[in-house]
Amino acid sequence: MSNKRDLKLEDFGISLSRYRELYYFCQQYREKKDALQRCYNIKSEPASSMPKNPKMLTDSGKQHNDKANKLSRDIHLIEKTAQEAVGELFPFLLKNVTEDISYEHMGVPCGRRQFYFMRRKFFCLLNQKKG
Repeated sequence: MSNKRDLKLEDFGISLSRYRELYYFCQQYREKKDALQRCYNIKSEPASSMPKNPKMLTDSGKQHNDKANKLSRDIHLIEKTAQEAVGELFPFLLKNVTEDISYEHMGVPCGRRQFYFMRRKFFCLLNQKKG
């Protein structure tokens, strides 16, 4: 967040610390997608590369499933909240909140003020959903 200004959401009951928590949660979107893909790749490895101990196999499989489920929930939460906040403009919002691509660099088919209103709405919804 080097020279990027923090979004002021105190009027919506979201402290600066909470906003930053939500912001960084969204910034991990690509990492989460990559990690989820790695989980799927591990699941598809041949059985010969798996541990011989059935208990290890069960524990390892459960850990991978748990991790994949959490990553999937996080990714879905970000995507679904973006869709809910802006409808069909969600790909633009998703790029903005997950990759820090500014409004000016995306060719968004709405006004700047409207876009940033939708961005605030996104963070308010995410705050409610993330708990």
